[in-house]
Amino acid sequence: MAFFRMLILLLFMGCLLMIRTPAAGQGQLIQKEKLLLEMYDTILKIPSDSSRITQAAVFRDSLVAFLQLPGSFSHPFRQLKNVSMLLDSKKTFRIFTYSIPLQLGTFRYVGLIQQKRPGNPKVCILADLGKKTSGVETKVLDSMQWYGALYYQLIEKKHDNRLIYTLLGWDGNDLNSNRKVIEILTFNELEEPLFGLPIFRGGSYDSNVRIIFEFAENAVMALRYDQQYIITSKTWNAAKRGYDQKRKRASLIVFDRLVPLDERLPDDKRFHIPALDAFDGFIFTGGVWEFVTGVDVRNPAKK
Repeated sequence: MAFFRMLILLLFMGCLLMIRTPAAGQGQLIQKEKLLLEMYDTILKIPSDSSRITQAAVFRDSLVAFLQLPGSFSHPFRQLKNVSMLLDSKKTFRIFTYSIPLQLGTFRYVGLIQQKRPGNPKVCILADLGKKTSGVETKVLDSMQWYGALYYQLIEKKHDNRLIYTLLGWDGNDLNSNRKVIEILTFNELEEPLFGLPIFRGGSYDSNVRIIFEFAENAVMALRYDQQYIITSKTWNAAKRGYDQKRKRASLIVFDRLVPLDERLPDDKRFHIPALDAFDGFIFTGGVWEFVTGVDVRNPAKK
């Protein structure tokens, strides 16, 4: 086993040296990406958590070295499928996230923000909090304390000349439950990332700087930014014995309403599942994400 670990370490260090070598063109960047893919695939085959975490750190450093190379900002990353990459509309930064699965069903997350610069891009490493602490929904975090997640959608909004980025992500949590995350990303005057912002209103979310939904391990919860119809008013119609509804089309974050599988366990998130017939959301208005209930997902608006 010790020989195997040494062999893997030597292999990874060799890959790191090759990746740090300046690239002459797109062809060499493709070859370097192939090395990264081989490194990641090797990590998943390592049996012990300690060795996997050690080699994952070398992989992270190798990816950072790649992202600092001239010309790397425009590299499309078509091979490295297990690494999520999101690009802002102005093409000023990209955020990379990926997970390292561990024993007992937990995950380590790695995040990198690559910012476009003349010459070499700037790369910021996001340090996963690891064990998620209580009260994290109300804490503004930075790159040294990041709520790790695998991001899959980036939403851009502007208010009072300030750009606000909202990220939707997945967190595998543990063997008993999964999580979906609505994270807010902004940059300070030094262009350093900050995570969390008190811009949620309504429902029970007024004190939140991010939203975390936790639900049963075997459940699937929808969380996406989409165009849908929302109900603006309801009036009882006695003749029809039902409600007349007024609706409007809107772009919003829409998600499954979570309910307890067992009414005797209303606070145990391990037993929360989607209601399947009820959806809520957040719509961006006046610089805040306003909670809305009763989203009609049967009739999405045409884009």
